[in-house]
Amino acid sequence: MRSTVRWTDAIINDLINEAVPELQDLILSENDTYLLTFEQKNIVAGTASVALPTDFYKLRGVDILDSSGEWRTLQRFNFQARWSTDSQITARTDLMYSVQGDTLVFHAEPGWSQTNGVMIWYWYILADLINDVTEFNGQNGWDKWIVYKVAIEIMVADEQDITSMAALLGAQEQRIRKAASVRDRANPPVVRDVRRRFARPHDRLPRP
Repeated sequence: MRSTVRWTDAIINDLINEAVPELQDLILSENDTYLLTFEQKNIVAGTASVALPTDFYKLRGVDILDSSGEWRTLQRFNFQARWSTDSQITARTDLMYSVQGDTLVFHAEPGWSQTNGVMIWYWYILADLINDVTEFNGQNGWDKWIVYKVAIEIMVADEQDITSMAALLGAQEQRIRKAASVRDRANPPVVRDVRRRFARPHDRLPRP
């Protein structure tokens, strides 16, 4: 039996907004430089946490502004060690962090205050499309994946054959995976030994 659902703009918009984060995860699975941004937060002495950005999705790394004005990479502490901490520290590069809920928690209270003293690198959540005026950056036509995905949802509900549409969706997904995998052709990813470049563990690049 065919669906009696009337495909209103509101329903189609909901289907689109459900498909957008799926496309985001597809892109990030191939290349994590897309949708990457940062936000600086204030450090307050005696406060062992800062709020994560409101559009936060996943964390990429955390940097701290040291006393000389240089940015240094912070390391993450394990959840099991959440109580094995000092009450307060003054050495900025000794500070460690953990993502807990909507908060970036430090392993100890910082003994200093610093405006814009911590930089949070993260992947952000794409905003919902509200109406026909709202735009979505489809990265060179990748938004067709959303079109095919929504079309399949509607066709399934209407009990229509989705074979041809599924083929289009699969072809578009392969195109995205191939194109997204290497974004910077000038400097393709290589394996490097960073142990000689950085003197301290805190200065090493963050792990994914």
